[in-house]
Amino acid sequence: MLSIFPSILATPEKGWEHASTVTSKKAALLRYALPLITIASACAFAGSFLVSENVHWVTGVWRFMVMFISLFTGVYFADFCIRVSYRQIFKVRPDFSRTLIFTIFSFSGVIAVIILDELVEDMFFISAFYLYTFYIVYEGCNKFWQMENVQSDKKNIFVLIASLSVIAWPELIRRLLFVAMPGLK
Repeated sequence: MLSIFPSILATPEKGWEHASTVTSKKAALLRYALPLITIASACAFAGSFLVSENVHWVTGVWRFMVMFISLFTGVYFADFCIRVSYRQIFKVRPDFSRTLIFTIFSFSGVIAVIILDELVEDMFFISAFYLYTFYIVYEGCNKFWQMENVQSDKKNIFVLIASLSVIAWPELIRRLLFVAMPGLK
């Protein structure tokens, strides 16, 4: 299932066609989300040693834990926002499994940016690639939700809310963890 990750990043249209065949939220979570979240967290651990010369291993473990918690819980908070917005915009109650699978695959671009950002120092422009998430989510709406014929205003509002949820929640949770536990800095 991890073969979908480069496919969604390179050609979201084809990647979402493969992702739309996934029907089990458990499979999407265990075979796609958790391995990618673990890789991103491991990059945060490794990045603490690559970026700074005088780092204790405990700092790396803290960064691993903060990254893992923020991404994992970010998936569920983003999923909640996506479900609520879908219900409000389209006046239909979406299937929980379907929205969770959509959210998990929508995180592909965010996780790729986080991996690069954690391993490379002083390349602030990498964050601009978060905007690619809008395209990934847009194609997901077309291929995963079959919204090609949906009124474009509604679809665009949904894409905007879903993309912002996917981008913002992990960062918000990470910052909240640093506020709640200042020793993590």
